[in-house]
Amino acid sequence: MKNLNLAVQEGNIIKQPVLRVTPNGTSCLSFTIAVNSDYKKDNEWVNVVAFIDITVWGKYADSLNERLAKGVCVICKGRIKQDNWKDRDTGANRSKLSITADEVSIRNRVASTESTKQEYNQPEQPNLPEGAEKYTGPSDSDIPF
Repeated sequence: MKNLNLAVQEGNIIKQPVLRVTPNGTSCLSFTIAVNSDYKKDNEWVNVVAFIDITVWGKYADSLNERLAKGVCVICKGRIKQDNWKDRDTGANRSKLSITADEVSIRNRVASTESTKQEYNQPEQPNLPEGAEKYTGPSDSDIPF
């Protein structure tokens, strides 16, 4: 029986993605995301960061390569893959988990690097007519509860 192998992670890309092409012409895009989580220990919140390697294959990799950059927040959905190898120096068995992504969604939230600020910021709001005020939603006094 087949088991479910599904991973969904949200995080910021920590360095510029790398696009490679295999000898048979298949594109492979690799990048690493930082995923933050918190837990409470002795009444103090502790932040833990996990660095997760993501791989995307095929034409989707080519498409994403044009849109991804360091600092961009993404949600990656795919399957967990385990790589195994022997350490060259010690001969010890080593392994690493990564995600082979089938879907990568770009979030609007972007880390504060200058290159991504210019490329991924939301468009500026149009100028309002003279005398008009920008509506910012109801104030606390407008809400009846």
